[in-house]
Amino acid sequence: MTTTRTARRLATALALTLFGGTAAAQDPAAPAEAPAPAPAAVSYKLDPQKSWLYIVVYNDTSAMASRLGHDHGIRATTFDGAVVWDTGNAGACKVDISFPVSALVVDPPGMRERAGLSADGAVSDGSKSDIKENMLGKRQLDAAAHPTITYRSTACEGTTGKVKVSGNLTIHGVAKPVALTLDV
Repeated sequence: MTTTRTARRLATALALTLFGGTAAAQDPAAPAEAPAPAPAAVSYKLDPQKSWLYIVVYNDTSAMASRLGHDHGIRATTFDGAVVWDTGNAGACKVDISFPVSALVVDPPGMRERAGLSADGAVSDGSKSDIKENMLGKRQLDAAAHPTITYRSTACEGTTGKVKVSGNLTIHGVAKPVALTLDV
């Protein structure tokens, strides 16, 4: 969510915070200035063409047959989502993201590097296809019965920099609380 627009709004909010109280210190005979309006919440629509939404899946080396497994970067190639950010009230932020599980791609070009995974774990295109088929099958994500993964925030803490976002991640029809860090 780090954009020039966000940086300008945050800088304006900081300037209002730092300098907004100076009118009270002026000469009482001077006419009072109207208070600056509070910054409004801004909505950001997530753009799958300009964003990366991905999951890193690690091989459980303690499991039987783990030597056959690999770590993978799984990217959602399409998704819907929005972030609402209010520079005056971080607790009012909202993060809402959803994507079809069918949009998940195993180790697409550039994904392993972006996720910090070793090139040693790269697999063939045929293996990627098998991995995706298993991932979407009944024993894992069960895409036929649960076609969508969602994340909806419930609370935010912080004002700028690293903001802690708490919310519910729903996978396979089960919602679990998940906290993440949003860079503002």
